[in-house]
Amino acid sequence: TPERFSMSQEQFADQMIALKKEGFSTITLEDLDNFLNNRKELPKKSFVLTFDDAIENSYTGSDPILKALDYKAVMFVPTDNIFNKDDAGGGYYLNKNQLQKMVSSGRWELGSHALQQTGDSVPIDKKGTRANFLSNKMWLEDGDRLETDAEYEARVVKELKESKLDLEEAFGIYVSSFAYPSSDYGQQSTNNSQNAEDVIKKHVESNYKMAFQQISVTDNQFTLNYPGDNLIFLHRIEPDKSWSGQKLLEIIGYTQSKDLSGETIDISENVWKKIWGTIIQSKDSITLTSTLEKSGSGTFLDGTKTLDNFYYQTKVRGDDVESISLYARYQDENNSYSCTFTDSYVKISEKINGQIKMLNEIRYDDFAFNGQILGISITDNKIVCFKNESPLMMSNHTNEIKNGGIGLSIWDSVFKQRNVVFSGVSIKEIIPK
Repeated sequence: TPERFSMSQEQFADQMIALKKEGFSTITLEDLDNFLNNRKELPKKSFVLTFDDAIENSYTGSDPILKALDYKAVMFVPTDNIFNKDDAGGGYYLNKNQLQKMVSSGRWELGSHALQQTGDSVPIDKKGTRANFLSNKMWLEDGDRLETDAEYEARVVKELKESKLDLEEAFGIYVSSFAYPSSDYGQQSTNNSQNAEDVIKKHVESNYKMAFQQISVTDNQFTLNYPGDNLIFLHRIEPDKSWSGQKLLEIIGYTQSKDLSGETIDISENVWKKIWGTIIQSKDSITLTSTLEKSGSGTFLDGTKTLDNFYYQTKVRGDDVESISLYARYQDENNSYSCTFTDSYVKISEKINGQIKMLNEIRYDDFAFNGQILGISITDNKIVCFKNESPLMMSNHTNEIKNGGIGLSIWDSVFKQRNVVFSGVSIKEIIPK
């Protein structure tokens, strides 16, 4: 029955059949590891199919469909529910025999979802308030106190290490991967342990090759995984129970790498993700807003992380703001090149690991950009800023960022309500001579 974490078997089949018809194939965790470490090329239409929690009907409902489509999958197992509870594997969770059958079929791999000895939460105060178990210190009734730093870290080590050993010893397999329960690795604001993120990261790295978090269309990261990414913060998407197979294909299509092939493409209908502030995307435009609480906003285009040499432009209209920036080779908030346009100057900057360096600047008496077409181009040796398709200024750059996507931002030094609309956004490849 469909609910928060479940969909019907019919809907799962519709999604998987849609992927199969579109030419998608599943890959193993080893394939993914080799791809991310630049040891193997993969077809563009490749994916890892993952399930969490080792719930019995996740297996019995999906396995016939996987078998029919020649698809593989990964089950992330909270091992205490299966190995150590009095009712272990008692119908809701898979039991050891079922897990062995899964492994023997060759269709399934197993990964860790921690022990989860306390379930997915722990008490965090005297009142019994509960929060995520891995990223919070536990309230100890015996001592009427929270765990110490040392006690908390020891519990994290036990959760991560013993769940891996449970699976390896029971089934004679190597467990390479971990899925963060509730996608929480210490980054969530409710955590009561100030060093949770460092502790979890340290011990995930020491026990696993890869670890997975959920990503969504509202996150400020590129959706796909790319060679060179941090292997313990890999991305996966959660198909919603309301999605048809066609909707899933549409979502995946938005995230996939854009293929320029020397042609100019209109990218207004693709998915722009928020860097900060407020963005509104319509069919043919993107609106960025500054508010009484936020001095600007920024966005980037999903699926452009692998681009290298390109030119893109957009028409700007709306309220006056102090500056508009166009990003090139955008990797994340801390790594990009940019052209920034104001009414008194245009400048080129690079941002490497959060450090901003201005590369060039030209002053103007009155530079009007409302209603104009602004653009930026980047090649391996230079950046050029454009207005109405005419170059304004250029600069060499360090070429430390080899590839990355496109983005936009607006900024005001004071809080005020302003809207800027970007339309006619297009991009084309620059082929080095």
